[in-house]
Amino acid sequence: MVRGERWAAAFMGSCGGGEQAEAGLAALKALLPVLGPFSGSLQGRRAAGQLEGMIRKALQNDGPLEAGEEYALRMVVLLARKGALAHAPALIQALQALVDRQRGVLRLTVETAHPADTGYPIATAFIEDLKRALTGQGGIKELALQVRLVPELIGGYRVRIGSILVDASLRKQLQGLERDLRAPQTAQADGGVSW
Repeated sequence: MVRGERWAAAFMGSCGGGEQAEAGLAALKALLPVLGPFSGSLQGRRAAGQLEGMIRKALQNDGPLEAGEEYALRMVVLLARKGALAHAPALIQALQALVDRQRGVLRLTVETAHPADTGYPIATAFIEDLKRALTGQGGIKELALQVRLVPELIGGYRVRIGSILVDASLRKQLQGLERDLRAPQTAQADGGVSW
């Protein structure tokens, strides 16, 4: 198990999941980018204690800490104590995946050569078809879709779901054609040529 996944599982276990996990994730997303530049120097009990005091003071300006904020603060302090603040991005990514799984959310990225919001018919229709096809399948209640414009694709699309990539771009097809044309040719017995 990747270290971020371990930390995320521990976080979910300590806060019990649900709304507290979502609130804690939001607090972690807000806290950790601020701490990022200092992650190498914030190690050990003393630094973690000072860090906890500063963060607690800053967060309590609005009153007592919410449960999710408290869990996030404790996680940041634990990461600092263990010298593991550098693993914070992996923690956030793994925690987001756990929260999404719990809520039935599937996150995916569609990369297209043409902006969908300009009404380019293939991109718009594809995205709508994708939403209809995936929502409700395998416990998916919600689709968190990010559309990115990638002109280098020339045409078509790429879909990323976690570590899975489906590449149906014109660029990929042209690269395959180029590879086939550059491959060594061999003569066949019937007089044809194969690659």
